Amino acid sequence: MASEETNSTPKASSSGANSTSTQNDGLTLKEKLLILANTMQFAWFIGHVSTLVFGLVYFLTYRSTNSKLNYSSYKLMYLSIIESFGIILYQSYKSKNLKIDKPLELLKNDNIQYISIAICLFAFIPIITISSFPFLLFSTFHSLTYLKSSLLPILPFNSNNICNKITNFIKKYNVISMQYSSVIELLTFIYILVSGLFWRKGYWISTIFYGLFIKLRFDTSKYTRDTLKIWEVNLDGLLSSTSIPPQIKQGWFSFKTLLKNYFSTPLVQSNAANKDE
Repeated sequence: MASEETNSTPKASSSGANSTSTQNDGLTLKEKLLILANTMQFAWFIGHVSTLVFGLVYFLTYRSTNSKLNYSSYKLMYLSIIESFGIILYQSYKSKNLKIDKPLELLKNDNIQYISIAICLFAFIPIITISSFPFLLFSTFHSLTYLKSSLLPILPFNSNNICNKITNFIKKYNVISMQYSSVIELLTFIYILVSGLFWRKGYWISTIFYGLFIKLRFDTSKYTRDTLKIWEVNLDGLLSSTSIPPQIKQGWFSFKTLLKNYFSTPLVQSNAANKDE
């Protein structure tokens, strides 16, 4: 995925594979891999691969009797997510693109938003399977991008065909995956909100954390805004039927007004610099 800040790739160090591929033509594959492994970019890639691996283990053991393995894989998946986003933020801070002297400005950063909610999902929010899907989508596209740009070019065979297929896949599904991510994030919030209304343990504090996350996504992501607008139009059309009781229509109107009041005042101002605009 490649248009929001969340989908940015850390800059390779001066010894990275991208910057030295022509200089290292005389090196063995092992030497090239060792050079690559000593970069922050590679650590970022490993974070995304680990996210996918632990995510796979989590889903494979979802109905397993080994609940400890299932629980551990879920937590390790989110640790991997935090590591990959943490590297992005560290690189941004190191390059002075991330300024910490204005805390509110940090809320505009997609990576800050995602690492914050990942920390909450790891430490405070009960296990919610659906919450992992956007991160798994991010990691899939990031891993493919790194594979195409850094790993395949140093392998001792012609990888142009594979690289072209990866490029075409990313171009075809990049925007779609971000649209799906926004839908899943909103569905996750609905699940948390409903669970909180039924007084399930831990879900009221989860509603606060995830509600703030969704508010920030609404402020900075057109995909979240577009998804909510589509839902609003569809529900308005569904409830316009004369067979719908007036009480339900009034309840929807009151709920919609409440939501609009919540989203009307942005915590951070959207601007032309947003990556996903």
